[in-house]
Amino acid sequence: MLKESLPSPARRIAGGTLVASLVLGVAFAAWATQPQDVVQRPDLDVYVKRVSTETPAYPEAAREQRISGNVILVVDVAEDGSVASAEVERSEPAGVFDEAALSAVANWKFEPAMKGGKAVPSRVRVPIAFEIPPKAPEAG
Repeated sequence: MLKESLPSPARRIAGGTLVASLVLGVAFAAWATQPQDVVQRPDLDVYVKRVSTETPAYPEAAREQRISGNVILVVDVAEDGSVASAEVERSEPAGVFDEAALSAVANWKFEPAMKGGKAVPSRVRVPIAFEIPPKAPEAG
């Protein structure tokens, strides 16, 4: 090995470029496999808070199969704090808890957003978690 000459500058640059490309490719692949975060939408208001909420009914089919999940709703809040409309932004597992979440949020009340001392309509993101309810103790 001592008798061999050093690699040429072009070969060293090519080798360095190859190593850097591999490192960047692995870093990108690792980043791309991360779970998708919820993207903040600029049309949502973050200063509206819930005043009264109704717990969503746990769907019987999901209860029997012991399924839990999450639903993220986008809710339009009217000036009086009532829910004007709601839509499912994302749900996991898809479609299992959507109807229960939409039914419950329709009866919720919010503290309306204020602008210049006046209540204004707003739009908020509402996450709802559905946890597997504990099994009822069996009568014995």
